[in-house]
Amino acid sequence: MDDLVRHLINRGRDVRFSSEDLRPATYAPGKQPFVLPYWEYMFIWALLLRKHDIAKILWTKTENPLFMALIAHNLFEAVKMQTDDKVLIAEMKKKLSEWSTVAIYFLYECYQISDGATYIYLAMAMPFWNQKSCLDLAVESSNKEFLMEFLAQQACRNTVGDIWNGRMKDTLKEISYLVFLCLFAYVLLFDLTNTVSTKEFVLVTWVLTILVEEIRQMHKIYHMPGFEKASSCVQRIRKLKNYFSEGWNWIDMFTIVMFLLGFGLRFKQSRDTFDWPRVVLAVDFVAFVFRLVHIFSVEKTLGPKLIIIQRMVKDLLYFLVIMAVFVLAYAIASHSILYPGAPVTWETARQIIRKPYFHLYGELFLDETEESTDCTNDASLWTNGTTPRCPSEAGKIVVPIMMGVYLLFSNILLLNLLIAMFSYTFTTIHEQSDKIWCFQRYFIIKDYALRPVLCPPLNVLWHIYQLYRIRQHRKLSLVTYDAFHVPYQEMQRYYEINGCSMRIRSFMQSAASTYAHNRKRSEAVKNESGIKSANQKLDHLTEQEEKFRNQALKCIEALNKKVDDLETKAEREDEFRRLVLDQLKEMKESINNLHRKKADSEHKADGKTEP
Repeated sequence: MDDLVRHLINRGRDVRFSSEDLRPATYAPGKQPFVLPYWEYMFIWALLLRKHDIAKILWTKTENPLFMALIAHNLFEAVKMQTDDKVLIAEMKKKLSEWSTVAIYFLYECYQISDGATYIYLAMAMPFWNQKSCLDLAVESSNKEFLMEFLAQQACRNTVGDIWNGRMKDTLKEISYLVFLCLFAYVLLFDLTNTVSTKEFVLVTWVLTILVEEIRQMHKIYHMPGFEKASSCVQRIRKLKNYFSEGWNWIDMFTIVMFLLGFGLRFKQSRDTFDWPRVVLAVDFVAFVFRLVHIFSVEKTLGPKLIIIQRMVKDLLYFLVIMAVFVLAYAIASHSILYPGAPVTWETARQIIRKPYFHLYGELFLDETEESTDCTNDASLWTNGTTPRCPSEAGKIVVPIMMGVYLLFSNILLLNLLIAMFSYTFTTIHEQSDKIWCFQRYFIIKDYALRPVLCPPLNVLWHIYQLYRIRQHRKLSLVTYDAFHVPYQEMQRYYEINGCSMRIRSFMQSAASTYAHNRKRSEAVKNESGIKSANQKLDHLTEQEEKFRNQALKCIEALNKKVDDLETKAEREDEFRRLVLDQLKEMKESINNLHRKKADSEHKADGKTEP
């Protein structure tokens, strides 16, 4: 991006414009294409030339100020990410902060003037920017703090909330999923017999329709630069990368694979004592139920709490790494003393971890360690599992001591450390949890809004209908309704029908003028407060000067009293002269310092008053 900027700047230095070049292009009636308005061109040109003061003036004249502010923000962010020049990076950070503030405050001004027009404008697709909307530009920003602040604005909240509350198909999808879970739970509890029932085949069909929806999401086309020009292999890789970049998609694929695996094990001919299909399907049911958390994130009450829980889970994972060190150390040391010469079996590995783990929850197994009576030292008996093995005599003495030290560190130190980590996480995230929830809610609602009208298992019928339409009309693409994008042509036609075709433009200009007026007013208030502060400093210096004069007079009186106490007149005169000269020298330096400070303050006050 910085190379592009320098290239355009170098080209701009060699270009000479005439009056004919600056005139807008003319087209035949009905043939005028969608072109970027004149002031938008000038605004972008000023940004590329790094004429920021001119760009701010041109920005107030653009037809789409909010959109252009987001363009400027993303442009400076791209330059900052692709350059190594520290001076340029510092400049870009400053401009990023300025334009992010402009975009957020201008959105606030738009919402204050007309909330309905603001909702429409946020979702309006601009034809000269690859059908991007203001929400799209904000989401494309890699600055997560700015995006959370932008989506947390009341206008964005209401826009996303209206889309979610106004679409009945999304509610039919929270309901169909609950019906699926109820049927799955019934089969798992009451109908999972040796023979495969009809309800299981219904579940399989349902899961396959969910798989079809996941495949559709996987092949969904993203508007990326150069996507259409890339090879088919590169396009598939990009689609898969975008699909698996979302953590919930991993869970979706895990649930589908586990269900198909568990259903496939139902047809296994051998009769094992361990019921593997039931275990796999039970674990899969847990994953399906956990998927409900993704839907609950939309709710305002549950969403922020789930964000806090998510961050606490991350803290717990780091804590488990530390805890594993203590558990393994104590487990191996204690088992080697209690049961020396243990055989290398899976049962031995399970026994090594079992006791130290349950010690954390208060189960100490003291009857097996100190007072075990129903045990044997005969290897043939405890090897085949007939009777438990007796602990060694050294283990009865040493292991309880080791257990006390282990519990001191694990239950008292580490568990309290985990509680402290949870408290810190809750305190630091609680203030921003609302903004983070707005950020996550936008993507969840947009994901559900782009899904087919029919929910699983009926979504297959919708896909068949869409494929039929494509086959009938070759030029028709597989497009789903997108509530987050309002076509520009439809909005213009709507306003023309209602007799207010210039409403959006006048609304934007009104908001821009209001924003500029409020910014000037805030600057004036800031300057006025600065002048008031300078005047207060001047009054303070004048008071200090008067106080210093009074102190000087008192010092002279004190000198006179000291001189009167001297024995001879000559001594009095010499001493008086010396003391006066010293005192005058100090007074002169202090007075000069005061006058210097006063002059500087008056100069600053005059400089702020002149504009």
